[in-house]
Amino acid sequence: MSATQELHRLSILLDSDEYDDEDEYQEVLDEYYPEVVFDTAHKAALEGSINGMHLYGIMLANKAIEIKDQTKDYQHLIVEAREWVAKAAKQGCMGAMEDLASEQTELLDVPIELQLAFYKLVNADDDLEEYVAYLKDHCSYLITVEQRTKSIEIYNELVKTLEKNGVKEKKVCECIFP
Repeated sequence: MSATQELHRLSILLDSDEYDDEDEYQEVLDEYYPEVVFDTAHKAALEGSINGMHLYGIMLANKAIEIKDQTKDYQHLIVEAREWVAKAAKQGCMGAMEDLASEQTELLDVPIELQLAFYKLVNADDDLEEYVAYLKDHCSYLITVEQRTKSIEIYNELVKTLEKNGVKEKKVCECIFP
C-alpha cells in the first residue's frame, strides 16, 4: 500500500472514529496521531500527494513550534514547512492557499508579500487594498508600496505556475486530521 493510500486510510479511520464512543476515539488518536500520521504524511508528500504535502507542512510547523526554544533548527523547519504547504497550494490545494493567505500565517511565518499574493489568489473578487487596510487597522501591519508590488509579482508567478501545473480550479483539501 502506498503512503498516499495509507494516509487516506488513516483519515477515514480517524474521521469515522470521531463520532464513535469517546474512549475508542481517544484510543485511535493515541495510536495513530501524531507520530504515525506525521510519518505517513511525509512519505505521501514525497510520493507527490497534495494532501500529504499540506498536512506534512502544517504538522512540521507545529513540531518546529514545540522545539523553538530548544534548538536553532526552528527557522530551518519553518521554512521547510512553508515550502511543503506552498507546494500543495501550487498544485491547487485550496486549504494550503488559505493557510498561506490568512489561516496559518503566524504558524508558517509567512512573509507579507507571499501572504498578500495568496490572499489575492484565494479571494480573486476582493480588493487587495481593502485587505491591506484591514491588516493595518486590525493587525498594525504597515505594508509598503514595494511589498505590495512584490506581492503582485508573486501572484502573477503563482497564476503561471498553476496554469503550468494544469490546475484549472482550486480543490478543496481533504486533510481532515484533528
